[in-house]
Amino acid sequence: MPKTTTAVSTPSQIAQVSKLFRQRDVDAAAILASLINSQPTLETLEPVLDDTIKELLHYSFTQREQIDSLVTFLHAVATQIKPSVSHPGHPPLDLCPTMDMRPSNGPTVLAECLSHDLYESLWDRTSRDITPDDEYDRTRPKSYYFDASVHATVLARAFAMYPIFRERLWREAEDVLVKGLLSGTEQEPGVFTALTALLLGAGEEIREFLSQEGIKGMGLEWVWYNNTRMWGDVAWGWTDLMMALKDEPGETMAARLPSYIRASFEKAKKHIGDGSGSFPSWGSERLAKEAFGWGEDVL
Repeated sequence: MPKTTTAVSTPSQIAQVSKLFRQRDVDAAAILASLINSQPTLETLEPVLDDTIKELLHYSFTQREQIDSLVTFLHAVATQIKPSVSHPGHPPLDLCPTMDMRPSNGPTVLAECLSHDLYESLWDRTSRDITPDDEYDRTRPKSYYFDASVHATVLARAFAMYPIFRERLWREAEDVLVKGLLSGTEQEPGVFTALTALLLGAGEEIREFLSQEGIKGMGLEWVWYNNTRMWGDVAWGWTDLMMALKDEPGETMAARLPSYIRASFEKAKKHIGDGSGSFPSWGSERLAKEAFGWGEDVL
């Protein structure tokens, strides 16, 4: 899927943002927030926002165990963005009518940028775009699953750690849950890696989110060839997810997934149990070592 960002950055600005992410302390957060707050127009604001999320994701790949630290730094920056800083959003692409960038201001500017980039990045790892095929599924390389594990870990930990990110990131979490658990038995293989990260890294927080009055997941049976949920107005909750989780992966996908992906997913199912007890969410270090340790040889 083509990237939608049109912002253009200067090499010096990219280097500055990268340096601040390496530094990742109180002073660095204040400097990056000040840089965002000082942009006079949308044309100058967008490149800074784009660079910020790109650097977050870049360091998430090279420092997987430090994703919690990276998310904490992003949160420290976001909370210092002034309410006067705003972004009008972007309409979705024709190819993906659900992937719009929603209007935002203040701290939610960065939250929305993160949401949009994660939706775009996870799409090819969680969404069918061809007729399900046994050979295609069986030949997905380890790098494909590794990519899904990193992006989904960022999603899970940002959702779990900071409520100000949670509302904006629910779209991405819901998308993974619908496609992985509520849309038949021939899912995109990478969705099982994304589910593993969400259930281990944010399971309790997802349950908490869905327990709020008026909050429900929406839609069942996502259909890949027209990117719609066949039953879009059907609401579901945590109990529905747990009932579906028991039977995944189904026989068809279990035969197609690599053994290391099945093993990671089984860890998530064991950790969650029936979904009624206590299952503290794993931090990024534990996720990298115990859930996705098979990714050590990818980079």
